[in-house]
Amino acid sequence: MTGKSFLVESCSVNKELTSIYWHDKEIKARGHMVCSGGDYRFLVYFLDDKKNLPDPEFIKVYKLGVVFEPFSKMEDYVKMSEEKAPLYAYLNYEKPELNCITINKPVRKLVYF
Repeated sequence: MTGKSFLVESCSVNKELTSIYWHDKEIKARGHMVCSGGDYRFLVYFLDDKKNLPDPEFIKVYKLGVVFEPFSKMEDYVKMSEEKAPLYAYLNYEKPELNCITINKPVRKLVYF
């Protein structure tokens, strides 16, 4: 299994400045969002530096997807989390750049040419 979609059952946003450690490097995040459903979690960290965003990952053993976004996108994610429509997360091990959250439709299958 390279991809996993799940219904987000809980979603929280923290708008405080925090430090995280990612691959032995300290990163300052201006906020983060945590989405969970079943055993899976999806984290979005919002950073100031748009040019040096760490690569996204799906860590299968922890059932955890992580993406890093510019701080300027934080309000878009907050608005999405407040929608009344179902929210889904998609995690992809082989192509983690596809990790995302979406409204209404779970991502099922992507075709590449």
